[in-house]
Amino acid sequence: MASIIDLSTRIATNTTLLNTYLTEHNLPFPSFDISAPIDLLPPSTTPPEILSARQQIINDTSALHNLLLGPREHIMSTYQPISMISPKAITQFRLVHSFPVGSETSFSALAAHAGISQKHLTKLIRHGIVAHNLFAEPKPGVIVHSAATKLLAENEGIHNWVEYATHEHWIASYHAVEAMRQYPGSGEPNNSGFSLANQTDKSMFGFYSTPGNEKRLERFAKVMRFITRRPELGPELAVDAFDWKGLPEGGKVVDVGGSHGLVSIELSKNFSQLEFVVQDLDESVVRGAESKMPEEVKDRVKFMVHDFFTEQPVKGADVYFLRAVLHNWSDEYAVRILRNLIPGLKRGSKIVVNDVVLADVGTYKDKSAELWARVSDLTQVVLQNSGDREIGDYIKLFEAADERLKYKEAKPMPGSTRLWIIVAEWEGTDS
Repeated sequence: MASIIDLSTRIATNTTLLNTYLTEHNLPFPSFDISAPIDLLPPSTTPPEILSARQQIINDTSALHNLLLGPREHIMSTYQPISMISPKAITQFRLVHSFPVGSETSFSALAAHAGISQKHLTKLIRHGIVAHNLFAEPKPGVIVHSAATKLLAENEGIHNWVEYATHEHWIASYHAVEAMRQYPGSGEPNNSGFSLANQTDKSMFGFYSTPGNEKRLERFAKVMRFITRRPELGPELAVDAFDWKGLPEGGKVVDVGGSHGLVSIELSKNFSQLEFVVQDLDESVVRGAESKMPEEVKDRVKFMVHDFFTEQPVKGADVYFLRAVLHNWSDEYAVRILRNLIPGLKRGSKIVVNDVVLADVGTYKDKSAELWARVSDLTQVVLQNSGDREIGDYIKLFEAADERLKYKEAKPMPGSTRLWIIVAEWEGTDS
């Protein structure tokens, strides 16, 4: 680990570089003031060396902070069980929508809006200000929006995400260790922290589909759509991720579990020689996506209701594409998904998996990248009793599905810090 002098020197060097860039380009400086931009440095318009300097500052300031705390203070300051209580209250009571951005309010007005005591409301808001930059108190008793609450008020996707994280994910995480103890070695999706938290014998997807949970399902669906629209997960990144041009004229791609078909629609716009079939279990999703299909690709992108735990009905396609599907399922279920594709495969058919890949320990470019990977992995455990995988794990899945399904390659998806492309090819006879 770098010394505190090394860290502070590097922080100073990179901060100077960043400061110079912001100054020369007349860009706003970091702030949580209401006028601050949502993103300090948009990746699409910022030089890579500046983005790298920013990330190094984040990594080094975190490392310096922890070193100067020391083990005892680090533990005592990090593990705060009440850290999520203020954002939970702020989103549950929709406090960011209770007064206009640019105006001010009072603790009493917020308490009346929430329907709780002013004493408790004051404690919640002041915790939110100090811990999360949620709201600001420029004068005692006067509350205004910060850049963070302005974003929550104006961006439904962000608000849904925070509400989901504090209402659903937080409680499920609490029960995850209990589920591991209660169901050791289980690969069943209903043996999860989520299932225990909700006192159900159903999986997360099964529970959300139960009558009475329509609002929770709608919120979850909105959160998933919001996440998939992040730049590093954008459907446009799939265009350069695989040799789609190498597929024959009239080649067929089956987008298994493809939801609204965003990737297939994007690919169809770029590869006019290909036809696409988007499959999803939820008929309402399929019909909704069909109704919003861009006119220019309607004849080449078709939708189909299909359960990927049943035999694949589309035979002889060139590619069966699974984006963010397998990480939702334990090995037992992932193998079943792959085996159900086999009846549709012809010799040379490829299974293209577009999913998270865990790197070997010690090979991540920085600690923040590894932390994201570990958080992503545990998220799947908490919600579905599943998890992300290393390359070797994917190879084992292909081998377990059928020895004629041969692993070919794996590579990071260009432009994404999250997803990879993993390819297997069917070397058996036509099914």
